Amino acid sequence: MATLKRYVVEWSGLTGGPGVSVHYSDNTSTLTSALTTFYTYLGTLCSTPLTWTVPGNGDTIDSGTGHLVGAWSGGTATVVTCSSSVAYAAGTGCMVRWNTGAIRNTRKLQGRTFICPIGAGLYDSSGTISNAVVTGLTAAATALVTAGGLMIWGRPLDDPPTNGVAVSVLSATVPDKVVSLQTRRS
Repeated sequence: MATLKRYVVEWSGLTGGPGVSVHYSDNTSTLTSALTTFYTYLGTLCSTPLTWTVPGNGDTIDSGTGHLVGAWSGGTATVVTCSSSVAYAAGTGCMVRWNTGAIRNTRKLQGRTFICPIGAGLYDSSGTISNAVVTGLTAAATALVTAGGLMIWGRPLDDPPTNGVAVSVLSATVPDKVVSLQTRRS
């Protein structure tokens, strides 16, 4: 079993928040700088007052069990603020698919990061994500993958937990479709 660093990026400032995006890396890589660059790009798609806090430290977990096994420290947390102030539809946006090439239980093991909301002007006339956004976000996500160490963690499927897996991300894709978040809050 591998030890993974867990990066919990906090979203705050918008209706429905706060929220989190969780990323994992192998125990030898530090993603703080690459994640800051990635979220700085996202700041051009989203609207103020949304901010992200990219952690400078966090937990380490055992990939086989999901149990907390320690902590990592890699510097200071970074706050990334959106650089535009545009209209948006809360809970509606796009996503990045993190591809691994691994198969688990007859399905592709992949991760997703939802970027919701994005600015209202970033959709095209067919109601999907504009080509410029798909191209730019794909480039930003690919740069994060290229930085190295980004992993997808497949949670254990048995009880007691013993068969979790960690697989390196090989590529990133941005589907040209609108996604939305749902809430269980009333």
